[in-house]
This record gives sequence, structure tokens and C-alpha cells, in this order.
Amino acid sequence: MLYLAYSTSNDGLGGQYQRILGLMALARKYQCTYVCNPILQMEHIPNPQTEYLKRIEDFFQIQNNFSSINEHHYDQVINFERISELTILSYLEKAQNSNILLKICIPNAILDNDPNIYNLIIPQLRDIKGTIPLPLYSSVKKNIALHIRRGDVSEITHPGRFTPISVFKQIADKLVIQYPDSNICIFTEITQENKDEFNIFQKDQIKVVANEDVLTTLEYLIQADILIMCRSSFSYIAGLYNKNQVIYMDFWHSPMPHWGRITIN
Repeated sequence: MLYLAYSTSNDGLGGQYQRILGLMALARKYQCTYVCNPILQMEHIPNPQTEYLKRIEDFFQIQNNFSSINEHHYDQVINFERISELTILSYLEKAQNSNILLKICIPNAILDNDPNIYNLIIPQLRDIKGTIPLPLYSSVKKNIALHIRRGDVSEITHPGRFTPISVFKQIADKLVIQYPDSNICIFTEITQENKDEFNIFQKDQIKVVANEDVLTTLEYLIQADILIMCRSSFSYIAGLYNKNQVIYMDFWHSPMPHWGRITIN
């Protein structure tokens, strides 16, 4: 039997859970078994981390619905930073007569080549996920969420992930015209260094929600009637869980086929 597990890292919630979702989907694709390897550390979450990591697991409910890495005996354990389809197929054949565990950090190359693979697992994961109250959302209006990644992402620190505020201003202005009676919320991180750039959003219809709890922000993005993603794995996993309209902004992870697209020159 072949088993797949996430080898864990210190990245943020979006990066680590995108890899976990990807590995779970690959296990379905190749008819092997995904086993849970608990995350021990994560960037951009409050301290004490142990308590917040428990909150994250209570939200996703993955460990309660899939077997643990410690529940099985393995004849061989191999660690991979990245992995290809050919490698998985090779170990599938080797595992016909033994138990082999592949601990993989980054499986994204296979999934970026065929994002539809996520659909093998996402419906089940949506069903088991917990919920969080969202008081900023309306029960009668269309709720539109824009995710603007800031915090440690700036034009200087991460130029490949940075999107100018002017791009989001154009998007927001179009949304106000297209959905005049909607509830538009911008979710972001505001610091002393970037606080002035958000003064550009002056319309009463637009709420800037800054520095909200990480999991609460994720739930807002997941439950939005329209989600405008940014160049972020946090946006990406929200898009995977979101059952409504998702608008993807071009970056290095390929979009799901049914997502709309924004192209930035």
C-alpha cells in the first residue's frame, strides 16, 4: 500500500493547507491513502501557536475524518521536497507488496498542471468543515469579498506577489457600478507603513476590514457570494472551498476551470 503525507513546513495557513488539500486530492487520483501528519508550526498566526493550530484543525476537521500517520506500519519512509507524477507511479508499483510512506512538502506541480484534481476531494472537505459567525455579511444583499494581501507583502519585499492598490480600486469601482446594492468588504492587513494607501476606498458601500482573525477572514472569503482573489495561497484555498463565484488573479498557481479571471499587465 502507498501512503501520502504532508512533510510540514513553517509557511502560513494558505501555503500549508493548499499543499495538504493537494496531497489529499492526489491520494484520490492515484488510489492510495492520505494520512494526517499534524502541523507543528505556522507563520502569521497568534500565539500560543499550539492553541491556534487546534482551532485551525477544529475548523477544517481533517484529522477527525482521515487516519493519522501513526496508525499504520511502514516498511519504507521517503521524504520529498517536490514530487512528480512519474515518481508517484513508480512508488505505486513498488508498494504492491509493501507499505511505503511518501512524505511530501510541495505537490503543487502536478496540481498546477491539472487543477481539476482538487475536485476529487473538495466536495467532501466542504461537507466536514466547521463554520464561523460572519456579522459583517448581509442576509439580504450580495456579499462581495476582495482579498488584498499585505502585511509582509510589499512592492519591495515580495514584488512577485504584490498587486498595486490602484488595481483593486479599479475592481472595486466596477463592482459598485455592477452591483449597486451589494455589501462589499475588503479583507487585508494594515500596518503603519501601508495605512494611507487604503484611504483610496471612500465609498460608503465598501468596508475595509483590516487585521481580522485569520480563520474568520478565511471564512468570510469562503462564504462570499463573489470572491475576488489576490496572488495568495490563502485566497486560493478560500476559492477552492467557495461554492459561489470566484474571480482569480493571475499568479503561479493555475486556476480552477470554472473560475473567472482578472489579468494584470
